Amino acid sequence: MVKEKNIRSYISIRKDTFQLFNHFNNVILNEHLGYELMFVNFEEISSNLDIVLEYIGCKKHKKKFPSYKKRKGDDLLSENEDEKLKLIYEEMNEPLKKLPSIYINEDSFN
Repeated sequence: MVKEKNIRSYISIRKDTFQLFNHFNNVILNEHLGYELMFVNFEEISSNLDIVLEYIGCKKHKKKFPSYKKRKGDDLLSENEDEKLKLIYEEMNEPLKKLPSIYINEDSFN
């Protein structure tokens, strides 16, 4: 068990210990979830901010949100580490890429 909790120690384990793939399958791709859920690709949140704020009933607070900035962590990993991380989530990446940048699972709510 790796005690140090950072991205490099997570990559060294080489498995999805956060259970993100499980969550993705059980919640995001679940057609019979029983409640409404909005999925927003984090990379696209600033271009979908109006939709998100309207959905949660906070459209009047749009001015409080900062403009988009490149994440500082984008350059944190070496190319080798980035490839290892992609391998951990390889099975999830293709279905994730097929999703629109934002959607609401209204069909599963009915």
